[in-house]
Amino acid sequence: MNNFDLKTIQLPIQQIVNAIASVLKIEIEVADKHLFRVAGTGQIKSQIWKEMNGEDLIYKRCIQTKQTIVIENPGFNSFCSGCLHFGHCKEHGEICCPIILDGEAIGVIGLIAFDKIQQQRLFTHKVENIAFLEQIAQIIATKMQETKFYKNYIVSQKKYRRFLITSIRVLFPSIRMVHVNMSVREHSICSIWMKQSNLLCCNNYLNKPKIYPIVAEQFL
Repeated sequence: MNNFDLKTIQLPIQQIVNAIASVLKIEIEVADKHLFRVAGTGQIKSQIWKEMNGEDLIYKRCIQTKQTIVIENPGFNSFCSGCLHFGHCKEHGEICCPIILDGEAIGVIGLIAFDKIQQQRLFTHKVENIAFLEQIAQIIATKMQETKFYKNYIVSQKKYRRFLITSIRVLFPSIRMVHVNMSVREHSICSIWMKQSNLLCCNNYLNKPKIYPIVAEQFL
């Protein structure tokens, strides 16, 4: 199960949908796997950071099936049955596809037409718009993956830092560290040593030896 939510990358997602809407001249929105609007343009923009209560049936189906859905007659399609706007939908057309990460649908992105002109733009080039939307969904998934890796990296770095500090305290009980600088520098020395300037350096013994400078001071 994926523990990362699209809300964590809301700003870049909003930037993406703004760019798409300005080119296609069609409204676009993104919701997370809990059907919470993360980004949107035009009429949808005022609904960002709100749940899609009662009007999320199509997106819910999209997430459950992990399949792209095309609705050419909103409010009258069988998929719309049960929606608050069934029979009187203000939309004129919709294409939505899931945002999939590690095999899980973490959200959905949709192109929406709110008038006849947008409807024509949406369905005149339906095949191309579907392919384009699926590519954008993949871009968002990739961005989410990068965020996931980065957060895991930060966590591992913190764990390594705690391990490093603990190890040095065990090896040098008379040394009190006042600052730890985790920036890495290339070095050929494979040892732990101390300068007269009270700069303690520890190598991590990896394939390419590196030094982690640690400012320390002796107890008086």
